[in-house]
Amino acid sequence: MRNRIIDNLIFFSYSLLLHIICIVFFIIGIEEVSVPRMVKIDTDIVKATMIDESSILLKIARRQVKEEKSLKVSEYEKEEALEQLKEGQKEIMSSEQEFLYFDMQSKMERHHNAISKQEQKRIEKINSFGGVLEQKLAEDKRVAQEKARLVEIKQQAEKEIRAEEVREQKLAEDKRVAQEKELLAEIKQHVKLYWTRPANTKNGLQVTLRVRLLPSGDVEKVMIIESSNNIIFDRSAELAVYKASPLPMPLNARVVSKFLNFNFIFNP
Repeated sequence: MRNRIIDNLIFFSYSLLLHIICIVFFIIGIEEVSVPRMVKIDTDIVKATMIDESSILLKIARRQVKEEKSLKVSEYEKEEALEQLKEGQKEIMSSEQEFLYFDMQSKMERHHNAISKQEQKRIEKINSFGGVLEQKLAEDKRVAQEKARLVEIKQQAEKEIRAEEVREQKLAEDKRVAQEKELLAEIKQHVKLYWTRPANTKNGLQVTLRVRLLPSGDVEKVMIIESSNNIIFDRSAELAVYKASPLPMPLNARVVSKFLNFNFIFNP
């Protein structure tokens, strides 16, 4: 289309130049005619010339009209082409924008998918860690419960052991007390065998003697620590203890140690 417009312009330029050349030659021809010389002009020739010039001018005008129409058509076609070009550019831009939009959508989807995968991995990692943590907490709780149970069992065992020890100590103490009572009763009976009631003494008298023995049971010393208010009865009791030596001794070492120095109440 552009080449066509250029060709039309060139053709119009040549036509215009041709018309100008013709007019120049026509003017020169008129100037060469001598003024003083009267020449009879042939009216037919002038008319013919005028007719030819008019015809040429008419043709030129027609051609110019055609060329103008052609130029208008070319301008219209050019504008139409420009409009089509703009439409094409709009379509291209629209296509590019659509492509960019879909490309962006695709990138966003890929990014979202990547983020989703990362988030999923993070969640799985957290869940895995949470599971491990729960197992660890459960194991720690179980161990703590087991330790608490063992501590409770140990405390219960210690409590039972202490109770058993207390019970055994009480039994041993009861047994020792019983042995002491038995031994005192035996010593009393043994001393009675060597005691002679003094004359003119009444019944119901009681004296407390402090007796010190050797491990063998031999009497080492006897002292009156609480009198019966009857000197003769007191002396008779003291003498009877010396005579009863050695006194009976128990087999229990603890009881023996206690009876190496003990109070003896004599009330026959």
